[in-house]
Amino acid sequence: MSVKSFALIIGNVRTLMDAGKYLEAFELIVDQEVQSLSDLLDKIECLVDIGFILRDEKILRYGLYLLEKHGDEVLEVSELAPSYFLNLAHQYANMVTLHSFRNEYYGFFDRAEQVQARAYYKKVLAFPSLSEKTAFEAWSGLAQMYQSSGRGIEALEAYQEALKLRPLSREILHEKIRLMKEYALSSLPNRIEFLQEARALLDRSIEVREDGDDQEDLILRNRLLECAVDRETLDRDGEYPVRTVDRGGKEEQAYIEYCIRNRLYLNLCSFCRRCEFAMGDSLALSSSSITIRQGQKKRFVTLRQLYRLMREKYSAARIALADLSGVTADDRPYLNRNFFDRNEEPSGNERTWFSLASLYSSLWSLWDDAASFISLFRGEERDGGVRALFYKGRELREPWRECRSPSLHAVFDLYSDCCSASEGLASTAELLSLGVRAYDSLDGSALAEQCLKLLVKMNLMLQYLAIMHERNEIAETNWDFPRPLYNFVSIKEERKSN
Repeated sequence: MSVKSFALIIGNVRTLMDAGKYLEAFELIVDQEVQSLSDLLDKIECLVDIGFILRDEKILRYGLYLLEKHGDEVLEVSELAPSYFLNLAHQYANMVTLHSFRNEYYGFFDRAEQVQARAYYKKVLAFPSLSEKTAFEAWSGLAQMYQSSGRGIEALEAYQEALKLRPLSREILHEKIRLMKEYALSSLPNRIEFLQEARALLDRSIEVREDGDDQEDLILRNRLLECAVDRETLDRDGEYPVRTVDRGGKEEQAYIEYCIRNRLYLNLCSFCRRCEFAMGDSLALSSSSITIRQGQKKRFVTLRQLYRLMREKYSAARIALADLSGVTADDRPYLNRNFFDRNEEPSGNERTWFSLASLYSSLWSLWDDAASFISLFRGEERDGGVRALFYKGRELREPWRECRSPSLHAVFDLYSDCCSASEGLASTAELLSLGVRAYDSLDGSALAEQCLKLLVKMNLMLQYLAIMHERNEIAETNWDFPRPLYNFVSIKEERKSN
């Protein structure tokens, strides 16, 4: 087929689509062979548009199949790589959106497309130089995928990165305000400033709107007022108070900077514009929780004790990893323990490895503690560890498919990430369970890196457990999760510009 005749067919297909005749357009384009990259991209773009409008998963998957099948051809033009991976990410996000039409809580425990979309968005962001448009769409898409998975803390961080690129994007401003309202917990130490910041973002949205009145802005303003903050306080400019912290010398200064740099404090610090609240572990279970008002004081006391133990285990691991990473210069006696019951005392690099191995095993055991917390919170019997909580054999336990707790889904999502081959955190835990035999199978520097990755995951897990408790997500409440937005970026435009 000549290029000219294919261009004519594409024109006819788009004419049919404009007339709303999508099935006829599909039948006309689906079997057409292509002779060039430009033709291929035109065909994929039409298939994706048709599949999405018709909500036909088979058509969407076929367009996705063509995009992945011919990836090597597209990537021969190196400048197209970011746009190509952005298209793949958008297409997997489209699949998530398609599922949402059948089930409002489509994201819960249905991860396949979400994981793929997040991976491709991160791949785009890994490129050293990106156009402002591409970077903005990647951050926005990543935020939407985190949000649809219940992982609002990470979504807020991604939305903030998108706003750095386009501060006046009303779409992203609205998404961030919605999330901030969802997470304006009564136990948040800087809750007033947090809500004032959300109100300031709303003012920015109002300033740049084109029409005189916007229902969405009014809805968001009323939602902020629902947080039991009077209008006068909400409208006042919020500035985080200046705090002075006694850092106790260079060692404590180094430790604080290490924790801030790696986001290891338990305080929802991703909500802040400034870093005054980035020091310390202010997040805890509030005694004013709804669990008390329901007359379940005994359950709350047990939950609070368990959560405190989990925090202490996490904090101890954080201090040990900072010491083992060379943050502090002094030798620590507790790092000289013989962790694997060996007759001889380890020394040098060997001792550091054993310390890291013990630290990692202790951190991994937090997953079993999380299973105990979740079971107690939901009033269920615990049967085994965290995997047994969610799975029966290899299959997901059926009750979780209808679970409407965003934070619980976030915990499941984090655990699933740890078990993925790309992260390798679960396989590391399994290897270390062999004891001293694992010493020759795992490099010390790689183990230290895995410890930090696991520590970050546990930090998020503990925050989501606290949020789940504070919002009493066991209640039958319809938590607000905006659907991911359909957005197809044509590589053809990028190709022409290059």
